[in-house]
Amino acid sequence: MSRATAGLAAGLVVMALVMLTGPSQQSDLWLFVGRGHPTVVHLPIGILLLAVGFELAGRTGRFPILGPVIPVLLYLGAWAAIVAATAGLLLANWGGYPAGTLFWHRWIGVAVAIAASVLYTRRRSGHFGRGYHAGLALLGAGLVIGGHLGGTLTHGDGYLTEHLPDGVRRIAGLVPKDQLARLAVTNLDTVSAYQALIQPIFDRRCSGCHNAERKKGGLTLANLEGLMAGGKDGKVVVAGRPDQSEMIVRLWLPPGHKDRMPPDRAIPIAEAELLRWWIEQGAPAEARLAEIDRPARIDRLLDDFGLADLPTGIFTLAVPAADSTALAAVRAAGFVVRPLAGNTRYLDVDARAAAERLAQLEPVVALVAWLDLSGTDAADSTVAPLSRFPHLTRLHLERTRVTDRTLDGLRDLQYLEYLNIYGTQVTDAGLRSLGGLRRLKALFAWETRVTRAGADSLILVLPRVTIDLGADAVADTARPR
Repeated sequence: MSRATAGLAAGLVVMALVMLTGPSQQSDLWLFVGRGHPTVVHLPIGILLLAVGFELAGRTGRFPILGPVIPVLLYLGAWAAIVAATAGLLLANWGGYPAGTLFWHRWIGVAVAIAASVLYTRRRSGHFGRGYHAGLALLGAGLVIGGHLGGTLTHGDGYLTEHLPDGVRRIAGLVPKDQLARLAVTNLDTVSAYQALIQPIFDRRCSGCHNAERKKGGLTLANLEGLMAGGKDGKVVVAGRPDQSEMIVRLWLPPGHKDRMPPDRAIPIAEAELLRWWIEQGAPAEARLAEIDRPARIDRLLDDFGLADLPTGIFTLAVPAADSTALAAVRAAGFVVRPLAGNTRYLDVDARAAAERLAQLEPVVALVAWLDLSGTDAADSTVAPLSRFPHLTRLHLERTRVTDRTLDGLRDLQYLEYLNIYGTQVTDAGLRSLGGLRRLKALFAWETRVTRAGADSLILVLPRVTIDLGADAVADTARPR
């Protein structure tokens, strides 16, 4: 056995001992050596891939000068692989990496070191037939796969494939790049803002370091519980206060800052803005996308995520088309009935000429989305059937004789978004009945007995609602301070 081969064998023995014994995790020396792994690991990859390339080029017979260089490359690459693998084994002992990915990365690294040593020995001795070339092919595959797994451990899934051209992505069975940012949301009413928008950002950008297995800094972003628990330095989210939330502060630090997160690549501004907005809203766990307050800037961002034209509210429900006979009967009773819009099956009903016959809308009650009773003599008893209109979204009761009793009867209209009670006898007590209507956005209450204090109390419960108390009241678009 030559001195060079004996040296490689000794290096492999040391590597095996490190793998089998696992030095104490309490030793700063071993951790220092282990952290050199990301630095030295590129040496064997480059050297051994060069050896594989030279061997392929030499087989053509056109580059005989490369033959003597290949054993040197294999020898240097084998030593570099032994050193890198040994350092990697030391680093792995400190944990925090996904177990499955770490298992394969570690064993492939060890296999590369062994294979390079064996291939060097065979090449130097002149035994490089089919077995040698098969081993060389396996060595090249190990370098590529091991490198990919290393990138995944360090930067998270998809780091190496994120910027592949779409043609290559199709061949590899990956999603096109323009679909990466689109969200798998089909109904804004049934999915929470956190699950639809926030957790996917963490999964894409932060999972490499802050997953359930590798809790860098003691922080996991694999779920809401881990996010709100924070890390070893304390909480990273202060609900309602993004500027005091350590996570937001670190996202906006300048490139190169030691505390910037993620350290190697910035989160897109659109995603960082979504995180800030969610914290501004109080970092809610269950608030639905259709309910949570969304300023115009956020809606524009959501358009880019593919949520521009998603149906909400009653338009997510499956309802039957109106029966032609029922429609004819309703029109004969004096109601003006129009399709609400486009292809929808819902109806816009003008009941001003037939307010006292509201119960006769029963055959189409599930299809009535807009209803106009304005300027009629409708009183509480007249509009009592309103509680049976399950999909009502817009209701005009202005200049009628309704009181708080009518508003109490509206508490179950969960899809109601617009309510006009101008010129009625409704009071603050009636407004309190509306506190459960989470979709209510616009309430017109001028020339009523509603006070600014009553309006502000409702806004505290329904922060998305705009209450118009008329020109004499300054509270129409105000929010409680």
